[in-house]
Amino acid sequence: MTDAAPRSASIMLVYATRYALGRRSSAASDVEQAISANLGVLRHDRGCLQAIIRDIRGATDYGADCDRECWMRTLGRCEAALASRNDEPIRVVPCRTEQP
Repeated sequence: MTDAAPRSASIMLVYATRYALGRRSSAASDVEQAISANLGVLRHDRGCLQAIIRDIRGATDYGADCDRECWMRTLGRCEAALASRNDEPIRVVPCRTEQP
């Protein structure tokens, strides 16, 4: 994997967040899962992580109530990743579809 690959993944997650915000579909849940699975990459790309946080906080429409729940969990995870040091584990709440 090249250095560009993690950066590309981070940028794609920013784009996916912007696309999915406000949609009433499975997009919010899919993006939540993708971001959760890639927090290890995102925590090293603080610019993209900050962009995702800013976009979620600034949204005027989160979609349906269940979508809003996804976005709030995602926001919490991203904020936790941003607040953590790069060498410590990130404490997150599991996605609804993750097994405990």
